[in-house]
Amino acid sequence: MARGQRRAGRGESTTPVGPQNLGPARRASRASIRKRRRKQRRRRTSVLLVIVVVAAVVAAVTLVGSAVTHKKTPVARERTQRTLLFEVTGAARVGQAAVLFAYDPVPARASVVLVPVHTLADVAGLGNVVLVNAVRLGGATVAREAVSDLMGVTVDHDWTLTSEAFAALVNGVGGVVVDVDTDVVQTGPRGTAKILVRAGAGQRLDGATALAYATYVARGQDEIASQARLQGVLEALLDALPDDRAALATSITALGRGSTLGGVQPLDLATFLEGVRSARAAERYEPQVLPVTSIDTGSDTPTYSIKIDEVATLVRSQLAESIPPGRDVGDNRVLILNGVGTPGLGASVAQRLRAEFRVVGTRNKQPFGEKVSVVVVFDSTDRSLEKARKAASLLGLAPAAVRISTQTQSVADLIVVIGADYKP
Repeated sequence: MARGQRRAGRGESTTPVGPQNLGPARRASRASIRKRRRKQRRRRTSVLLVIVVVAAVVAAVTLVGSAVTHKKTPVARERTQRTLLFEVTGAARVGQAAVLFAYDPVPARASVVLVPVHTLADVAGLGNVVLVNAVRLGGATVAREAVSDLMGVTVDHDWTLTSEAFAALVNGVGGVVVDVDTDVVQTGPRGTAKILVRAGAGQRLDGATALAYATYVARGQDEIASQARLQGVLEALLDALPDDRAALATSITALGRGSTLGGVQPLDLATFLEGVRSARAAERYEPQVLPVTSIDTGSDTPTYSIKIDEVATLVRSQLAESIPPGRDVGDNRVLILNGVGTPGLGASVAQRLRAEFRVVGTRNKQPFGEKVSVVVVFDSTDRSLEKARKAASLLGLAPAAVRISTQTQSVADLIVVIGADYKP
């Protein structure tokens, strides 16, 4: 072996290291760099895509959550319509006239329902009574509740005037001007007759003659036909009342004991009447006679019962805002039976149920001595049972008080029998 040479083998390369061997190594390095860069770009793209997807999901969840929250918390519309039962009573507090006024300041609209006073109503604790006797037997509040049950609406307030107070109110504004459609004749002893008011247009009537005309039933007519006279007198009186609210409140207060207010103060009543008058001037005013039909009672005194379907139509069109919450039409009629005989118990029960149910009657259940209160329903559907349980809850009774009856009847959808366990 020549001097300076080494033996091949033992893993040692025999290729001399020179510049030409550096080229391939540099080309491999650039490829690796490009490969790493491609991986980095792919990684950055993947991260960005994930961020976009997450953001979209978060936005979707937020939107759905907002929608669900909004659906669960609807804003309830506040009731703005208010109702007032106006009555005039004569001797011994016998009713002479009854009118339900309604006014809603939001659309500035008024409704007037003239109620024939011989309409039969179920008065809590008294049974079936014509309205002429409601105030005499139970007072103005009982009459108000009777009209509420009769029509299925909330009656917020009542204003009752004696005939003397009504005459004083009319005289206080200098009388009223009315178109009188017929002579008002007063029958005296031995067949004598006296003309109180002559027929004619633009007649100025004082308090006594205005009331006589407003409540007059001409020969051959019935009470329903005479409601137009009452309407004419009341509208003329509204027009003649003081424009100043405080002055009107003073006029109401000055009537003294002959004027009884329920649930309203003189100034608030003045505001209410002012609203009704302005609605009439703006022709946003709907007067109507309560739909009734004559029933034969075997006496000379006329008696009327309501036309249920027509009254429901009237309420939906003019008094829908005053239908109590949860008190729908059709399957929420309740009859109350007093099974213990305690006076006034039926009225107490009716007061608790009236906000959700339409009370169609209160009766005594003979013989007395019922120990356990029950709520009877006449079918086993979920809807009927739910209503029965609701009635039981309002009365403080356990769900076990609900009973299902197989008997058929059309008087009511629920019958509540009050026993000794009931706590007023």
